[in-house]
Amino acid sequence: MNENLVERFRAGGRNSFFGRQEVQFYAMPQQLNTRIREYFTDAAKTVSESDWTSRPEIPTSAEVLDEEGGNSSSGSDIIEIVPNKRYGAWGSKEAYLGAHYELLREDAVKPLRDAVGVVRGMPFADENALNGAVGIYDKVHVCAFTASTRGLAIRITFSLQRTGKKILWEQSKRLISGSLVVMTPAQDIFKSKAIVATVAARPLDGLNMNPPEIDLFVARAEEMELDPAMEFVMVEERTGFYEADRHTLLALQKMTGEPFPLSDHLVQAETHIPPPGYIQEAPKLDISSVLRNNKHEAYEAVDIINAWPSQPPSDLDASQLAALQRILAKRLAIVQGPPGTGKTHVSVEAIKVMLANRKVDDPPIIIACQTNHALDQILRHIAQFEPEFVRLGGRSKDRDVIKKRSLHAVKEEMEVTPPAGCLKPNARKKMKALEKEMALIMTPLKPSSDPLDFRMLESFGLLTKNQADSLEKGASEWVQAALGNPNSARSSPFNVWMGNALSSVPVKQQPEEFGFEYEEADLAFEQLKEIEAENQTKDDEDFETLRGETYPLADNFTYKKPPGMTEAKIHETAIAALKQQDMWKIAEPHRGVVYRYLQ
Repeated sequence: MNENLVERFRAGGRNSFFGRQEVQFYAMPQQLNTRIREYFTDAAKTVSESDWTSRPEIPTSAEVLDEEGGNSSSGSDIIEIVPNKRYGAWGSKEAYLGAHYELLREDAVKPLRDAVGVVRGMPFADENALNGAVGIYDKVHVCAFTASTRGLAIRITFSLQRTGKKILWEQSKRLISGSLVVMTPAQDIFKSKAIVATVAARPLDGLNMNPPEIDLFVARAEEMELDPAMEFVMVEERTGFYEADRHTLLALQKMTGEPFPLSDHLVQAETHIPPPGYIQEAPKLDISSVLRNNKHEAYEAVDIINAWPSQPPSDLDASQLAALQRILAKRLAIVQGPPGTGKTHVSVEAIKVMLANRKVDDPPIIIACQTNHALDQILRHIAQFEPEFVRLGGRSKDRDVIKKRSLHAVKEEMEVTPPAGCLKPNARKKMKALEKEMALIMTPLKPSSDPLDFRMLESFGLLTKNQADSLEKGASEWVQAALGNPNSARSSPFNVWMGNALSSVPVKQQPEEFGFEYEEADLAFEQLKEIEAENQTKDDEDFETLRGETYPLADNFTYKKPPGMTEAKIHETAIAALKQQDMWKIAEPHRGVVYRYLQ
């Protein structure tokens, strides 16, 4: 795809059968390369807000609530999407990519939308009533937020009451990293509000707590709720895994602005597959590296298009040699065969030939596999003749050769100083400044043994200076008259002003014991980690825990809502009362309402 990209990692020592001299590369001072930032800037420019290329990578709340209605027929469950063309050419590359994007997105989002609809129709049902296809977690509360380099995450506690089982988290596919969840206020149950989020991390230490804790990335910042008093219900669709499709959806969007080498065959339905351009220009390759005795000079310049040898001295059988020729001589090669027929072996032999014929300024060879296990398997073969490779992606089970060649490990070994003008240091500085600002704003929700700080409310503009001064003065007068507790007055005038109307709020939800039996294990522990790792793009292994400062949240004290009084009425009453500049002149029955409003 990026055929002009030149390999930047140093060339390693190859075995002597490649017949090439070792080349020494010397590290030159790093120069700032702005092409990556320019690429992302250009990619962010969308043609239209309604265009499929501008759709967000995480489903919107309207999408899961089925409010968009753009693709559905009126009064019908039928979704109108352009079907895939099994035969014939497409009108354009954009039409092909757009159709496959819409098909994949609907296939990925529909199960979650259906789960939301089922819970909305049966708001008090437990998981057994829904045949275990939907994970339902109630008593969900935000207890902290984490400012990580991957984004701002909320930490929630939740109850397992509606699961009907104890969960053996080490062997459960519930809430694995990347899973899509939807939260709704407990009083709403998806009638009007849904908050879409993904599981950011699932450290077992948190999940094994009572109640369990987990970190979430909320898809849209404007939907984030940081009120620890608000109770939610959280739904997880358990038969799918959106994260596995998310990267493909993003790639389909990006490909509208990228070269599409296979468009002749996939879009135009061209059945003739020519050799790649570089082979047409220079069809003679050195294939001696795959022969039984690689000193055959006759095989060092073979025309692989017109003069492929009929019976070369090789350990490959006839079908494997035919597959090798097709891989080397065609722009697109599909090699099929039952297990044990040598597909991996032939692939490795083809890579060996490609490496033997590489020039210094050639672009890198990219090897992509469906699973981490398959990638490690082929890399172990390649490492025997080419140690200088770099492995991208998530966790590798190979702790010896492959682990040392992860991008993270290679970067650590190189110890390259970032060039002047790069964006990372300044970006980190801005992130830290934002983190400090957020922490200051969230001060009222910092766990404490005191009510709200009246001077902080003044700084936020919620109280005037006169109102704050009156609180302090009045509390002091009460103490002097021996009518109040001096310690309470010093910690916060609200202690005196509110009297006994304040109620303490537990910092954490209370532990629960239901006497449930353990849920049947979904997967072995290593299999579970493999699934999570398949969908990680981080270079290192630490994706179970978010890195960053965690800020606990708590309400500390509150005023319980009077029976029959709506939040709207509370706001109306409090706003009217706060027109009074002397807080002590506010009637005592209204003081709790004012505190709740300020909170």
